[in-house]
Amino acid sequence: MARTTNIQELLQQMPLERLAAVTRQKLDTARGLDDEAELRSALREAAGELLRAGDLIRVAVEGNSGLRGPLFLVRGTSQLLDLGSLTTGKPVAPTMESQTAQPEPEVSVATPSSEAADQVGSLLEAMERAQDLAVGDPRAGEPTVLVDRILTLLQSYVPGVVLFAQLNGDTHEVELARNLVPPTAPEAMPFWMRHRRPGQSLWIPEPAELPTSVRQRLEGGRNREPVSAVVPLWSPIQGADEVGLLYVLAGGDWASPALLTLAHRLSSFVSRRWRCQRDVNRRVLTDSLTGIHNRAFFDTQFPLELERARRGSFPLTLVIGDLDRFKSINDTHGHQCGDLVLREVARQVQSMLRRIDFVCRIGGEEFAFILPFTSSEETREVLARMIGRPFRVALPPELGVGVLGVTMSYGAVTFPDAGASAGELHRKADSMLYQAKELGRNRCCLWFPDGRHQQLLPAPPPAAEA
Repeated sequence: MARTTNIQELLQQMPLERLAAVTRQKLDTARGLDDEAELRSALREAAGELLRAGDLIRVAVEGNSGLRGPLFLVRGTSQLLDLGSLTTGKPVAPTMESQTAQPEPEVSVATPSSEAADQVGSLLEAMERAQDLAVGDPRAGEPTVLVDRILTLLQSYVPGVVLFAQLNGDTHEVELARNLVPPTAPEAMPFWMRHRRPGQSLWIPEPAELPTSVRQRLEGGRNREPVSAVVPLWSPIQGADEVGLLYVLAGGDWASPALLTLAHRLSSFVSRRWRCQRDVNRRVLTDSLTGIHNRAFFDTQFPLELERARRGSFPLTLVIGDLDRFKSINDTHGHQCGDLVLREVARQVQSMLRRIDFVCRIGGEEFAFILPFTSSEETREVLARMIGRPFRVALPPELGVGVLGVTMSYGAVTFPDAGASAGELHRKADSMLYQAKELGRNRCCLWFPDGRHQQLLPAPPPAAEA
């Protein structure tokens, strides 16, 4: 296996054809200057580019080789390069042994060094952990869940620091998160937090100046970090305000500029990853026609909401709705008009419900509404308003003239009275919807445990004046 050690040999033996055009141009310019220091600098840059591309592979050499620099194999060849002349700033002269008739050193099978293997291993592990930020998981849309997952991913790859986030006004499942702390009550805020302006970053030299929630997390583990950088966390929506704070805690050997710089980079990573995850999940879990949640979202979110209702001992209502005589709309006015009706109905239903409610399209003209904190009596009031207000869809000129009046039939069940499992509740809501259709459409049937299921009818129109 041939080897090369000095600058001129490196220039001849390096795979320069694999370099980018800009790097080759720099090498040509350095050669024309007849300046060895400039040439060495250009070669060092070229070697770095080849290393990053995997065209140079670090190898180990057994025995007394007489090679004094780091050794690299040119990928795809038997050419061995000694890059000592680039790292020391001086040409490496061949040893006396190499000038005599000595046999070539025995070289082991070329293998990446342990350092390079560790770097590859860390990269693969980071990629595997990044996959834990599951695509299509409705919970990933919740800030507490997503930010905690991102910080858990980062924590493994920023040794020597501890990460916590505090989101404004959001306490949802914070107690279950590894890297989140609850918002600080006004009366418990440290001095700096009461007087900090939005967007400001701070250097905290003493743990005693941290909020109690952060100190408790530190005391609950093995960490006793003396210095901290506190920087804003920004919303994934570009141009929006800050949504919380990121705490980066480290040992006392960290200087404030370095830790603050790291903290800002970590905060920027969180926002970008948050934005990417939100956009991907939105595409996966949104109905492309109506813009509301789709069946995949419903199948995952309803069991989650049911579990929350069970843990919190509050009621949860499921409503299944189906447009009446939707086939006749498609047959009479065309499928383009049918699509318009679906979009308008979805929009109008959302306007009738609360922001915490979930509106999903789970079939062609079938919808599901998940209503947290809604009892049977409250469900009656909600559906009475919806039945009493038929959907009105204005037709554009190319689809006809006038306004279509569209009605919907509903079946509703409430946890815990109607059942304990998602499958049971869905099945009973479907049976109530079927009854509403059988009884004449444009009405709602509500399930009650005594078997006397209630029927809601639209209010009669006001009597005409004589």
